[in-house]
Formats: sequence, structure tokens, C-alpha cells
Amino acid sequence: YQVRLPLETEWKIAAGGDLPEGRYPWDKPGKATTDENEIIKRANVAEKIGHTTPVNQYRDGVSPYGAMDMAGNVWEWQANYFRKEHDGLGLRGSSWFSDVDYSRVSFRGDFLPVLSDYVIGFRVVVSLPNG
Repeated sequence: YQVRLPLETEWKIAAGGDLPEGRYPWDKPGKATTDENEIIKRANVAEKIGHTTPVNQYRDGVSPYGAMDMAGNVWEWQANYFRKEHDGLGLRGSSWFSDVDYSRVSFRGDFLPVLSDYVIGFRVVVSLPNG
């Protein structure tokens, strides 16, 4: 098997896409959640617990493809740079320490890959080997 970090494009697909602008991973096509209380029920963000949680704790936050915790809990490393200048790797998904607005699918961040932080984690893609 091949195990790796997802590209941002793959991450966005698993989260259900980033259109319309401002949508969250659990939103149905063409919809975007605006009620902060609804977001807090579906994602581990700053307004809630104050630490990481088990991945399946927010079952109402599941994406259309069955991926859990695509918003909140920990920022997730991406397998690509944030900008073409190769400054930092991309981050997606927000964390337990972030405001609800950062949990939107379209929101991006970056961080130098030689550093670590208590709000950054990762998700992996597992696939059959090529050939």
C-alpha cells in the first residue's frame, strides 16, 4: 500500500468541495451553514471544548464522502506547498483552538514543515501501490 498526505485538491474533494464559498464539510450541495451554534455541534472549534477529541465524536460533521473531522480538531498537513514560492506546506481544516470561520472548506493556512505545533496533525491517504 502507498501511505501519504493528501494534496489540497484531494482534501477538498473529501470535504465535499469548497463551493459555494463559505461552506462547511457537512453542508449539502449549494448550501452553507451560517448558524454558529450549528457549527459548534458539528466540529471541535475554539468555542467548545479546548482540546482535541476522538475523530468520531462529531458524527453530524461527516462530509458527503464519509470523512470525519474535516473541520476543527487539528489543522491537517497537506502534501503541497501553500504558495509556489515553497515557503510552507498547506494546512486545511482548522483546529480546536480556531474560530468557526477558519473551519470553512475554502480556508487555507500554511506552516513550515520543519516546525510543529499542538494544533497541527495529519490525515493520510492509503491506496494500492502503482503498477
